[in-house]
Amino acid sequence: MASSLFARHILGVTPGAFELRLELASLPDPSLFVGSPRGFRTASVIEWTDDDLDADVLARARAAMEACHGGLLLERCELALTFKDEGGDESGPPVRVDLSVAQAFPFVYSIELARTNGSGAPKGQLVADLLGLLDLRHARRLKAGAGFGPTIWTSTNMARWEALTHLSLSSSGVGALDDALGALTTLQQLRLSNNKLAALPREVGNLKDLRVLVADHNQLSYIPVDLCNCSELRELNLEHNRLTTPLLDMKRLSKLQSLHLYGNPLEYFPELSVCTTLRALSLANLHVVSDAGFTRFEVQVGGSSNLSGGGQKLTQFFAIIFRRSSCQHALLAGALGRPNCRVS
Repeated sequence: MASSLFARHILGVTPGAFELRLELASLPDPSLFVGSPRGFRTASVIEWTDDDLDADVLARARAAMEACHGGLLLERCELALTFKDEGGDESGPPVRVDLSVAQAFPFVYSIELARTNGSGAPKGQLVADLLGLLDLRHARRLKAGAGFGPTIWTSTNMARWEALTHLSLSSSGVGALDDALGALTTLQQLRLSNNKLAALPREVGNLKDLRVLVADHNQLSYIPVDLCNCSELRELNLEHNRLTTPLLDMKRLSKLQSLHLYGNPLEYFPELSVCTTLRALSLANLHVVSDAGFTRFEVQVGGSSNLSGGGQKLTQFFAIIFRRSSCQHALLAGALGRPNCRVS
């Protein structure tokens, strides 16, 4: 603390300011709910700076959690009716009523870590202690902002996030992901934009429920073949990386609807004709988007836009980039002005 005060008052350095945003929900059985809980929700914000003592920050966090729990504590009533079987003992009432009352405690639904001032990173141990106060078993969403990326992996055991579906580390400063990512088997969306990632771990293939992977504006030079195990993937955005030969088995990624590889020095492109659900594609300086029925196309080459598509220049361009069979995909055929071509 003394060093931070010296930097602040003598050197004129602005102290880092951070916040932890929590959203809590209350449901009878949080392990069963799907989607976003619409009722019985509350939010809490814990703020701190580099000048604050860790003990004071943790005390404020405990007080905030206690206040949230008190405001969301619910009682659940269960009513059970038992009817007497015919031909049985006629004594006693024909219907038995059992009433039970149990408390439904709130659970952490969403967590966001953000830097609100300064340019430094938060203290890793403090972040670990703050997350240690929380029951993360039912948390669905985690967003780590600027400065939190390098510490989030060391601050908590990924196995504690048993129900996490959305993870955002965009612009967080994370430089590497380790095999702990594979423990997040319930993950559906993973956002990693604007970092310095040179590779994705092989364990990304363990994310069998993953539907959205966004990792644009990084330093990726290759894609692990294990990514093809993510057969539920709908959107893959790897724009502005260093990919030359992306090895994507489109047969195994047959549900992919949006593929973005714009801004990569591509030398090879995978076979597309087997991916019949594809409706959006970007690569080199080209963007192609169609509606669900391949009846309307938007083509952008560089900064220009042509809603009808087509043209000899695009034909020559595709001939260089794609295998001939890939150009038979209805998305590309429509962009070339041949919308009647069917997907084989």
